[in-house]
Amino acid sequence: MIKVGKKGLTKIIELTSKRVYKAAYSCDQAYHMIMNGECGAFSQLMLKCLEQELPELKAVKAKNEDAS
Repeated sequence: MIKVGKKGLTKIIELTSKRVYKAAYSCDQAYHMIMNGECGAFSQLMLKCLEQELPELKAVKAKNEDAS
């Protein structure tokens, strides 16, 4: 992963994690929220990095959910 994508990846992990006060969003929902600017402004480079890393993130999230 390109280092500049870390901010976007951190945001998608935050959105897809269950919190006491809010249910977790799916990876696809979180991705679309970020891409549509609903979670702040991200550079085009960050959005491109997030787009490239989304399949891997979804696979990791699924693997972790299966292990739970």
